[in-house]
Amino acid sequence: MMDLKKSLVCVAVLLTLATSQSDGPCPSEATVGTQIELACFLPSGTEIEIDWRARKYVTLECDGKGSFACAELPKVSPKSVPPTRAMLKNCELPVNESLACTLQTLGAPIATSLTLRGIAAKHLTLDHVQGLVNLSTLTLVGSSVTHLPTAALSALPALRRLTVREASLHLTSDSLLGVSGLEYLELSASDIKQLNASFFRGQESLHTLSLWGNELRALQSGIFEGLDELDTLDLSSNPLQSLGDGVLEAAKNLRVLRLVDTELSQLDEPSLHNLNSLEELMILDGRKPLKIGSRSLALPKLRLIELERCKISVLPGDALSGARSLRTLSLSHNALESLPSELLRDSTELRALNLSHNALKSLTPALFQPLWHLEELNLDNNQLEEFSDDMFETLGVLRSLSARNNRLRTLSPTAFRGARSLQYLDLAHNELTLRSADTIETPIDGYMDFTDGRSSPMAELIAMQYLDLGHNQIQDVFYDWRNVMLNLKLLNLTNNRIEFLENPDINFLSIDAIVDFRYNQITTIQVSERELEARADDGESYAGSGRLLVDGNPFNCDCFTFSLLRFLNSPSYEHIFPVLTIDDAICASPPALANITVRAAPLAKLTCELPPPKCPDNCNCTLHPAEQAIKIDCMEPPLNVPAPYEFGFGLNRTVLRLQNAPPSLNISLPVHELVLSGLNLKAPPPGPAPPELKLLDLTNNLLTEVPPASGYKLRLARNPIACDCAHSDDLVALHKSTDRVWDYNITTCAHGGLLQLNSDANLLCARTKAAWAAGIGGTLALLGVLATVLAVLWLRYQNEIKVYLFARGWCGCLTRSGKEAPAKYDAFLSFSHKDEETVVHKLVPELERRGYRLCVHYRDWAPGESIAEHVSRSVLEARRTLVVASPGFLSSEWARAEFRAAHARALREGRARVIVILLGELPAPDPNAQEDDLRTYLRTNTYLKWGDPWFWQKLQYALPHRPLGDLKEVLPLAPGTISADALRAALAVHIEPKDKLSNGFQPRLLPPPAL
Repeated sequence: MMDLKKSLVCVAVLLTLATSQSDGPCPSEATVGTQIELACFLPSGTEIEIDWRARKYVTLECDGKGSFACAELPKVSPKSVPPTRAMLKNCELPVNESLACTLQTLGAPIATSLTLRGIAAKHLTLDHVQGLVNLSTLTLVGSSVTHLPTAALSALPALRRLTVREASLHLTSDSLLGVSGLEYLELSASDIKQLNASFFRGQESLHTLSLWGNELRALQSGIFEGLDELDTLDLSSNPLQSLGDGVLEAAKNLRVLRLVDTELSQLDEPSLHNLNSLEELMILDGRKPLKIGSRSLALPKLRLIELERCKISVLPGDALSGARSLRTLSLSHNALESLPSELLRDSTELRALNLSHNALKSLTPALFQPLWHLEELNLDNNQLEEFSDDMFETLGVLRSLSARNNRLRTLSPTAFRGARSLQYLDLAHNELTLRSADTIETPIDGYMDFTDGRSSPMAELIAMQYLDLGHNQIQDVFYDWRNVMLNLKLLNLTNNRIEFLENPDINFLSIDAIVDFRYNQITTIQVSERELEARADDGESYAGSGRLLVDGNPFNCDCFTFSLLRFLNSPSYEHIFPVLTIDDAICASPPALANITVRAAPLAKLTCELPPPKCPDNCNCTLHPAEQAIKIDCMEPPLNVPAPYEFGFGLNRTVLRLQNAPPSLNISLPVHELVLSGLNLKAPPPGPAPPELKLLDLTNNLLTEVPPASGYKLRLARNPIACDCAHSDDLVALHKSTDRVWDYNITTCAHGGLLQLNSDANLLCARTKAAWAAGIGGTLALLGVLATVLAVLWLRYQNEIKVYLFARGWCGCLTRSGKEAPAKYDAFLSFSHKDEETVVHKLVPELERRGYRLCVHYRDWAPGESIAEHVSRSVLEARRTLVVASPGFLSSEWARAEFRAAHARALREGRARVIVILLGELPAPDPNAQEDDLRTYLRTNTYLKWGDPWFWQKLQYALPHRPLGDLKEVLPLAPGTISADALRAALAVHIEPKDKLSNGFQPRLLPPPAL
C-alpha cells in the first residue's frame, strides 16, 4: 500500500511539470513524466519552446529563426517511453553538429521521423545527419527549401520516406543521385514545372509517388522507367492536359492512379495502356470537359473507378468492356443524359453504382441486367420520370437504392420485382402518387370508408428497413408497408398529401417502426377502438419502440378526434405499438378550437356535422360523442331522423331541436330528447309525446305553471314559474317528485328565487298577501312622491313650463287674454337709434310676421306734436311696452322717458306692462351717481336676453295672448313704402338735440311725465 501511494505522488509531481515561465533562462535539465511544455531563453539569447509528449513527438521551436547549440539545450530526462517523432521549427541548424545530439538532449533518442519546418534544406549537411542511423522518415516543409540536400539524404541508410511540401524546388536529374531505398516520395505544392526523364533513376524500391499541387503540364515519356514497384501515383492539382501515349506504360505494376483537379480533356485506350494491374482510378473535379474514348477503361483488374465532376456528357458503350473485376463505379456530378444499355455488360462483379447528379431522363432494364451482385445504386438528382416494368428484376442482392430529387411520377407495379433484398429505398423529393389501377381500389362508400387491401409497387420488398417517400404527392398508406415490411424501422411520409388516416393506416406489424406523417394535410385520424383493444389484449407481446409522428398537420378536431383521445387516454393503449404521438399536434379547425393542441381540446366540443342525405332536408345534424347523442336542429319536425347507432362513437340518443313550436307533441319520430327552448311558449304543446321521448326541454320560455306529470322528464330553467299561493299545490307536489324536472336545482321562480326553496304552501300564501300589501303601499307612496316632485318643479320652473306649453299650444288656458281691455296696439317698441339694425331689421319684422300690431315711432308718430305727447299716447294705446335695453338706450334721455311712462302706467294698473329685452351688456353704473330707474327695474324684475335659445317663445308668451282666430281678425298695421330718407328723418327724433325736431318745428318743451 505504501509503494502505491509513493507511485501516485511521483506521477502527480511529474504531471505538474508542464510549463515554465518564458522570461527566464532555460534549466540545464528537465525531468518529465508524460508531457512537458517549456518556454525559456538559451544562453545564446534564442528564445525556444519545447513541447514533449511521451510515445508521440517532441517539438523544438525557435523564435525569430534563432540558432542553438546542442550543449545549451535543457536536457530532458523522460520517465516514460520517449517519442518517436521530432520536429525542428524555424531554427538555424547548429554548425558542425549532428542532430543526433539534439534528439538525444530533447529526450527522443529513438526517433525515426524528423520534420524540419522553416529551415533551409541546403543547410542540411552531412554533419547534421551523422549518427541518425534509425531515421526512416524525413519531412522538409517551407518555401526556403529550393534544392534537395542530396548529400545528406544519401547518408541516411534507413531513410524510406521523403516528403517535401510548400517549397520552390529546382530539380535536376541528379537531385536524387545516391539516394536509394526510398519507398515513399512526396514532392507536393513545390512549384515543380518539369521533371527530367531520368529524375527517378535508381528508385527501384519506390512504392508511392505523390506530385500533387505542382505546375506539371506534361510528363516526359520514360519518366517512370525502372519504377517496377510503383504502386500508387498521385498527379492531382496539376495543369496536366494529357497523359501522352504510353507515358504510364512503364509503371506496369501501378495499382492506384489519382488525377484530381487537372486539365485532362481526353481519356482514351492508349492513356492507360498496359496498366493491367491498375485497380483504382480516380479522375475528379476536372477543369475541362473530359471525353471518354472507346475501351479507355477496359482494364481487367480495375476494381474502383471514380469519374466525378468531370463534365462528361457521353460514354461509349464499350468504355468498360473487359473490366470484369469492377466493384465500384461512380459517374456522379457529370452531364450524362443517357447511358448505353451495354455499358455494364462485362461489369458483372459491380457492387456499387453511383449515377447521381446527372441529367438522366430514362434508364432501361437492360443496363442493370448483368449486375447480379450490385448492392448499392444511387440515382439522386437526375431527371428520371419513371421506373419501368422489371427495372431491377436481376438485382437480387441490391440493399440500397436512392433516387431522390428526380421527376418520378410513375413506378411500374413490377419495377421492384426481384429486388427482394432491398433494405434502404429513398424516393424523396419526386412527384409520386403511387395511385394506379394496379395499386389502389376506390373507396366503397363516400363517407370515409376505405378498403384495407391496397398495395404499392414495393409490395415484394419484404426486407425493407428504411423507406423514404417524403416530399411527394402520396395520399394513401398502403397495405404492404404495414403488413409485409416486418423489419421496417423508418417510413418517411412527410410533406405529402395524406388527408385522412383510418385504423388500418396506423396498425404496423413492425412494432419498432418510426412512421413519419408530419407536414401532410391530415385532418382526421379515424380509429376503431374495438380493433385496437383486440391488439392490446396480447399485452407485452406487442411491446416495441415504434412511433407514429403526426405533428404539423391541419387537424380538424371533431368527433373522430374524440374517439382518438379517449382511446389514447385508456390503459389499453399502453400495449399498442407503434405509439401514436400527438403531443405537439395542433387543431386547425373548427375556428373555436384553432391553435390549441389536440391533447388539450375539450371533449364536449369535439363534434361532427352530418351531411345530406343522412341528415334530413332543411335540418342541421351534429354528432356529439361526449353526450352520446346525435343532435338534429330543424325549423319544423322532419319526416325522419337517422338512427344514432349508425355512426358509432357510442351514440345512443337522438336530440331534436325545433325552431318553431309544433302544434302537437304527437311527433312520430324516434327521438329521445325534444328541445323547444326559446319559443315563447306559455304552455307545452298538447297531445301525446313520442314513445321514445325521455326528456322535453322547455327552457327559456314563458311558462308560469309546471306541466303535469308524464312519462318523460322536463327542463324548465329560465321560465317565469309562478311561485304563489294559487300554485302552491303544484309546487308542493313537484317537490315530492323532483326527478320529474331534470334541472330542478337551477329552475327559478318568476321573482328570481329557486324553485326548490318555494315548496311550503303556508309560506307561499303568506308571501302573496304580503306582496299585495307591499304593492299597494308602494304604489301610493310612489304617487305621493311623484306629486311632490311635480309640485316642486312647477313652483321652480312654472314660467319655463308655461312658455314650453304655450309654444306648442298644449294648454288652452294660456291663450286667453283675460279681462284686459282692448287696445290699438299689442306693443309699443322703445329703443335707441343705435340699435336700429337689430330692432328695425330683425325684431320688428319677426313680431309682425307672427301677427302682432306694433307702434314704432319712425312710422306711427305724426309730425308736429310734442315728443312727450307721442310717448304718453303710445304707452296708453299699447298693451305692452317693449324696451330694448342697451348701452345706447341708457344714454338716451327720451328713451328713458319712454320707459318711465310705461313703468308708471304698469304701477297704476297693477299689471305687468313692461317687457325688457336686454341687448348686449350694460356698462357698469357710476358709484357716485344715483341709480337710474331702468337699472333698478332690471335688478328686481325678470327680463329677456337677445340671443337666448328660447327668446322667441318667451317673448311670445310675455306679449298679450290671443287665440289664433283673434290674430286673424285684426290685421297688423303694415308699414307703407318708406324711403331711406324718410326713415332716417323719422328716426332723427332720437338723434337731433332735444329742443329741436328734425322737421324744423320747435317742440313744446315739456318735462317727462312723472311716474
